[in-house]
Amino acid sequence: MNHYSLITEAQFKIWVEDLKVLHQNLLQQQLPLDKEHFLTEQQVCDMMGITTRTMRKHRQKKRFHFMKIGGLILYHKVLFYLDVIRLHYVQEKDI
Repeated sequence: MNHYSLITEAQFKIWVEDLKVLHQNLLQQQLPLDKEHFLTEQQVCDMMGITTRTMRKHRQKKRFHFMKIGGLILYHKVLFYLDVIRLHYVQEKDI
């Protein structure tokens, strides 16, 4: 069963475009690390339609890459998109 069906095809297309831009930046040896390339935990939860408690369980099971800075949990947009796509296509027994 697909637990990530709340993400629409349109959202996937937006993510693919973001990944294309990142790919171009990486080819030029530029990794975007400014504020606009990060999502807060609340933004991620709103986007996925889940609670922060559910997101915490996903983090504990290492399903998403994140970083913790000064108590604030941040997700790099591109890594988050890749994690969602990976989880969408890979069947995991414990989901």
